[in-house]
Amino acid sequence: MKSRSTFVRQAANLRQYKQELQQVLAHTVCVWLNRLFGLEPLQFDSLVTE
Repeated sequence: MKSRSTFVRQAANLRQYKQELQQVLAHTVCVWLNRLFGLEPLQFDSLVTE
């Protein structure tokens, strides 16, 4: 059953990479939106409140 444990470990790694990629993409989109609206790049609160 070594192949099964390898598969489970690889699936967990892929899930972790997917979550990290989602975080990076979300951050990038928020920075882009702030620049589009003329705000400071890291003022994410302004995107929600305005």
